[in-house]
Amino acid sequence: MKQYPLVAAAVLAASGCSFHYTIKVAPMQRTLATAGVQTNKLLRSVDEARKKRQRILRDLANQGADQTKPPYPALQQHLKAAAGVRRALQKKHAEVEQLRKRFERLSRGRRKLRSDRSHWKPAIAIRDRLKIIHPTIQALADKAKKHLSDFDSTARTARLGAMDVSQIAAKGAKQ
Repeated sequence: MKQYPLVAAAVLAASGCSFHYTIKVAPMQRTLATAGVQTNKLLRSVDEARKKRQRILRDLANQGADQTKPPYPALQQHLKAAAGVRRALQKKHAEVEQLRKRFERLSRGRRKLRSDRSHWKPAIAIRDRLKIIHPTIQALADKAKKHLSDFDSTARTARLGAMDVSQIAAKGAKQ
């Protein structure tokens, strides 16, 4: 009598029962698209902030400020560091877009990817790579924010900045 459960277990094991995992394609595509959009938005934000500060230095140089005297070298160093972060962000954005396109090709015409198919391992590799890239992009964003805030604090300490002529003219007209 005790042999029947063992025989039943052996038959079930030999019958080839297996478990398969699946990934829905649409959520993964949305995740990759969102990551690309957010990285692009962050890249534009860093670039615009850097250009704004670069314009301040250029305007001061046009007004005759000696760029070799302090605080200008320090300000230029902060801008160079921000430009380096921008370039790194561009590379990460290109990598995210490449992952998105690869997954698009991999999942074309499918709603789900199954673990017993040939598309499974590349899809998991794409997902794992995105998990690694995301914290890197966040660290680059924090680094850019630090460089730009260091520029601002150095400029504030040296009492440098841009004046909005229209705003000053409006205040003068009110008085």
